[in-house]
Amino acid sequence: MDFKDSGSRSDFGNGAVRDCQDGKGRMDLMPVRALFAVSKIMETGARKYAARNWEMGIPLSRYADSGQRHLLKWLRGDRDEPHLAMACWNLLCLLDTQERIQEGLLPSCLNDLPCNPLVIADNPLGIQPTQTSAVQANPPAAVAPLTSMGENDPW
Repeated sequence: MDFKDSGSRSDFGNGAVRDCQDGKGRMDLMPVRALFAVSKIMETGARKYAARNWEMGIPLSRYADSGQRHLLKWLRGDRDEPHLAMACWNLLCLLDTQERIQEGLLPSCLNDLPCNPLVIADNPLGIQPTQTSAVQANPPAAVAPLTSMGENDPW
């Protein structure tokens, strides 16, 4: 078995050496309490749907929509559910799904966002961006700005 080798070493001063950590991520700096909170959301979802259900492929827009909704509920002060942890769960799954689409592990049709986040300038994997979304192909007609809601106007 061959191991990847950066060629750089960390010397621990006692004779022990190890490949350097640069560019590998710092797992020791992850926010433990937040990860536990998100893991509870994952546990509840596994009971409700199935373990690893989310990994089968859910459109990016569903994660973005749900994540934003939960964040706004948390900002509004709603405490009927763990909205902040649910927002984080959705954003983590959005990021993971986007990465797996980019790696070719999930189909590009799951990227149904109106602005394609997979179009990147430096594309070492040669991955092709997803096709134009329905919103990009048929943009909505301009809508006049709302200036007043009449007597119910909160402003």
